[in-house]
Amino acid sequence: MEKQKKGIVILSVVSSPTGAEMYLDWKKIGYTPLKLETGNRRVRLILVKEGYEPEFRDSVDCIGGDSLSFTMQPQSHASSNGVILIVKAGPMSARVFNSMLMELRRKQIPVLDQASQAQYQRVSIESGGLQNMAFRNWLKAHLHADYILNVSCAGSTSELDKQKIGNDNLQSELKGLFSTSATLNADLIDVQTGTVIEAQSSTEEGLFLDKEEGLSKCISKTAEKSVRSIEKHFNK
Repeated sequence: MEKQKKGIVILSVVSSPTGAEMYLDWKKIGYTPLKLETGNRRVRLILVKEGYEPEFRDSVDCIGGDSLSFTMQPQSHASSNGVILIVKAGPMSARVFNSMLMELRRKQIPVLDQASQAQYQRVSIESGGLQNMAFRNWLKAHLHADYILNVSCAGSTSELDKQKIGNDNLQSELKGLFSTSATLNADLIDVQTGTVIEAQSSTEEGLFLDKEEGLSKCISKTAEKSVRSIEKHFNK
């Protein structure tokens, strides 16, 4: 242990193999071996090296200084193919989430549970999100997530009237029907690279006696189309 001045300690970090990218509280600070100046506090350390499993220490006690050694293991080629499903908040978000979840499960695509979803949201804010390589490695190592599916949906429903029908002969036949549509946008993101690998938009519309039932059916159909378009990424 070395000390420079009061309140500052030096933390020595080495790894096997050397040359691993090192992150302190999600911020990249250099490559191992490394001597880190820090205050008397607890920190999170992350080591990343291509071809090796990332190393995480979530609560390193730097009080008094220390020396840390990491032995990194060769990366496993097994893929969990787990997906994090994120639906943009809105009046239809619950229906969209449930429809997407049902379709993903029907295609036997594993979806992370709600606790993992919440953990993803929290750590994403702490780390700065997918542009941070350490965060992406954390997602794969801790949540076993290979993909993130970002979904948003816009829908509308309106009762048909004489003006919309445009034909007096159809007025009595179509009275009471609702014109309903839903458009679902889905972006599939590869956690390894942090890039969108599939962007899909689908729209469903129709006439329904019950506007809520019609909206739910349109959302369900757009969810089915969206999952069908991305399932190839899970069948490699």
